[in-house]
Amino acid sequence: ARRPFDAERFASVVREPSQSTLATWARNEIVREVLRMFVLEDVVGGVDEIPFSDVYRLLEACHVAPAALVGRFVDAPCHGEVQGLEVQGLADEILTCFSSAVPPRDRSLLRFGDLFRVLEFLGVSLCSFLSMFVEGFAPADLVGRGPIVHPTLRFGQYLVGKQIGAGFNGPCVYLAENATTRQPAAVKWPVGMAELGVLRAVSRKAMTHPGLPQLFAEGVFDGRRFVVTELLGSPLSKLFCKLEGHKLERKWPALRVVGRLLLRRLRAVHECG
Repeated sequence: ARRPFDAERFASVVREPSQSTLATWARNEIVREVLRMFVLEDVVGGVDEIPFSDVYRLLEACHVAPAALVGRFVDAPCHGEVQGLEVQGLADEILTCFSSAVPPRDRSLLRFGDLFRVLEFLGVSLCSFLSMFVEGFAPADLVGRGPIVHPTLRFGQYLVGKQIGAGFNGPCVYLAENATTRQPAAVKWPVGMAELGVLRAVSRKAMTHPGLPQLFAEGVFDGRRFVVTELLGSPLSKLFCKLEGHKLERKWPALRVVGRLLLRRLRAVHECG
């Protein structure tokens, strides 16, 4: 059985950062840009909130594994598959304790302000956080030397961030946003002429067939073509994970809906020629 997490131990271990420290985190636009890159799906009804799963992805990028978080509260190390599941459960409980939402709207979400508390507790200061994601960052950039310029690559009007997809030849799809409107998008680079022709045809149908990605822009970067398309939602694998543990009579209606949607999208693609 999984060891219960001692909430009293949480209160005794955690040393809260000052309000001025948290305010500095909250005011930094680069921090918010980075967080937007890590939140894979919108939180319905949520403002400045991040799912636990994306918190763990962010912590891994900061070289902090869930076991390191748990290790601050639980003395015995955990190894192996069973212990790994135990670590994940304890990490979820710890993040829940960090949540300041009263009552919690969703036990699997963390406000940005509470995420900053987690990072400070784990020894990830604002300076060290920015140095991990901003090339050439120096602490002096925080004290009166003007705004920090994010070194993100620019494809036309779109700022390109982290990789979100790959093909046979390696990374090729990246999360991006319009530099003016902040509209999220997906950049694929490089793209062959044959694929570009298909994407143009699909885009012409996209306005009348919901679910087909619109083609926002195209161009050439470093001698190779790129396309910017509408950013679609979460992969189906996430839905299948959510269905795990439910009885077949609960799964089947959801799978029927997904099946119908897939068939409609395939028909729309075939109608593009």
